[in-house]
Amino acid sequence: MDCKNKLLLINPWQTYPKELASEYQSYVPYGIACIASVGVSKGYSVKIIDCLVDDKVTDLGEYVRFGKLESELKEETIKFAPDIVGISSIFSMFERDATEVATLVYDILINCTFFKSYDIIQTRQSEGPLYEIHA
Repeated sequence: MDCKNKLLLINPWQTYPKELASEYQSYVPYGIACIASVGVSKGYSVKIIDCLVDDKVTDLGEYVRFGKLESELKEETIKFAPDIVGISSIFSMFERDATEVATLVYDILINCTFFKSYDIIQTRQSEGPLYEIHA
């Protein structure tokens, strides 16, 4: 295997307009779990950060954010020091959250490969890019 041996997969926090906050639902990040299994089968050290596991709620003025604080995500990312980062966003409503997470992680990591999966519009399974990166 080449130097790409640490894979970080992130399920971002979710931000809602305050009037829709009662619609919040957490879910099992099945897609990134599938990608993680491919990573493990290819010999990667894999870490999943599910920002929705935390019961934190952050007031952002007109919006409310559910999930990990930015500082917690930064700390976990720095500690793991990944070579590859994947960020999931299965609903277009949360694309902004995925982009914020990508920007935050990108700003603290250099020489790291990023791929982003939008399950709602992708034309194939997300595991494909990982096989391509590994090749």
